[in-house]
Amino acid sequence: MAEGMVRMPTAYIVLGMHKSGTTLVSQLLHFSGIEMVSSSDERTYDQGNHYERAFTNEINKELLSCGRAQSLDVVRPLKPGARSHDLVRKVSAEVDRLNAAGQDWGFKDPRTCLTYDFWREAIPHHKLIFVIRDVGEIYGRYLKKKSLGVFRGIKALHAWHTYNIHALAGYNAARDEDRIVVDYTSLMGDGPDFSRLSRFVGRDLEDMRVKELQRSALVKPKRMQMEVFLYKLVSGNDVFDLNGKLASLAGESRSGAGADSVGNG
Repeated sequence: MAEGMVRMPTAYIVLGMHKSGTTLVSQLLHFSGIEMVSSSDERTYDQGNHYERAFTNEINKELLSCGRAQSLDVVRPLKPGARSHDLVRKVSAEVDRLNAAGQDWGFKDPRTCLTYDFWREAIPHHKLIFVIRDVGEIYGRYLKKKSLGVFRGIKALHAWHTYNIHALAGYNAARDEDRIVVDYTSLMGDGPDFSRLSRFVGRDLEDMRVKELQRSALVKPKRMQMEVFLYKLVSGNDVFDLNGKLASLAGESRSGAGADSVGNG
């Protein structure tokens, strides 16, 4: 950078399905000097602290007209008419304010998978972090929540497929140097994704990982296989196929071949 030039802050957008590890990534970035939330919050994940920026959270809810709907019920992507001029001006003003502060910043909200086209236009210069997690673990987490009803397994599969197919489209549209895919299992374990993420953001990461929070819920194989089959029969969507593509994408990224895009469907 030439002497006297002011460095423009970098904005980071984190994409990923609910319970995929986006909160952990946001926490890692925030405690490493990238402002991911606008105020300090001492609560833990279990106490409701998901490291989500209130402003972008509210914009996503407005874009999707979803209010306080349960996460598994928010599966419809952004409608073309949702981008009102007032909303665009409101977001532009907030982005200008954040950039003027001079600090790298970002945000995460799983719903951004569905609204990413809006944010890509609103923040043309940003870096993308796509967090993935095996569909079996996501399914298992939601299967334990009996309050979500008898069809919670099917709903979890549909949400997982919908969020990841849209996030993958966003990832494929980004430039190689502006994107990274991070696998939750590797990030939490002994894999290389913690150090890869550190290199991507260009700084040492404060290690906020807590092994006890890696809750890889046990899956009931027979029920899952049956519901995957039924979901594919009804929707035509193959979650196992997409799960394999995402795993391959992560592997290619670690080997240095991650510049190649993979199919969305």
